[in-house]
Amino acid sequence: MIYRFGDFELDPAAVELRGGGEVCSLEPQVFALVTLLVENHDRLVSKDEIIEKVWDGRAVSDAAIASRVRSARQALGDNGQAQRFIKTVHSQGFRFVAPVRAALGSKRSPALQSGEVNDGEHIAPPARQADRVGRPSIAVLPFARR
Repeated sequence: MIYRFGDFELDPAAVELRGGGEVCSLEPQVFALVTLLVENHDRLVSKDEIIEKVWDGRAVSDAAIASRVRSARQALGDNGQAQRFIKTVHSQGFRFVAPVRAALGSKRSPALQSGEVNDGEHIAPPARQADRVGRPSIAVLPFARR
């Protein structure tokens, strides 16, 4: 699923935010934060939920959250005064306020052109790629007997 808002496209599967056709370079936590807010644009996302999803429940300060929100706003060309994309709800959390459209498929897929959906309601993503961004992983495979 690709999310479109303003001049941006967010592709969680490809872990890319594109603005004006160019890929925006984001830190993994900032990308995870933007993805979390966009995927839940129909509701307020609490600070506790941000900590759970972006920091895996580790204890972080309000300053760390504010820093990532500031970086996300900067990447989107927003600021704390205008709040065109990310609105702060003091002492509660954040809300993505720009209109979001969801498109099926990926940038490399022809389904993007034909599968666009006007998103008047929340569409659950098939997988939460943002939850895995920045997490190290390891695979344990059995030895093959010959």
